[in-house]
Amino acid sequence: MEYSNFERYGYLYLEDFFPEALLQSLEGIICPFHERWMAANEAGYRNGLINSHSLTSDSALTAEERLALFRFLSQDRILEIVKAVFPGKALFLNTQLFFDPSDGTQPNYWHRDI
Repeated sequence: MEYSNFERYGYLYLEDFFPEALLQSLEGIICPFHERWMAANEAGYRNGLINSHSLTSDSALTAEERLALFRFLSQDRILEIVKAVFPGKALFLNTQLFFDPSDGTQPNYWHRDI
């Protein structure tokens, strides 16, 4: 697998990396979280927020949902990529969900934390 884009651009785009069925199984966790987050943060969303954070916090998901999400995030296919692009010890910081801005003219941007 080619990882040179990470060094050059700071991200990887891996089209069709996950089977559709696996992604659909996560929708049952992610979509309800996003709906709750949007209800609680409507003003921020209207003022330009494009991501929610702390998806895996105790207050955001049930223990079972967190476990399912962490199992997804820690699968061998992902860990192989982490080891390839981070030669040292990689640490888990948090989870974020990015979405389109409420104002269609606002540029959407992806960013990575340190």
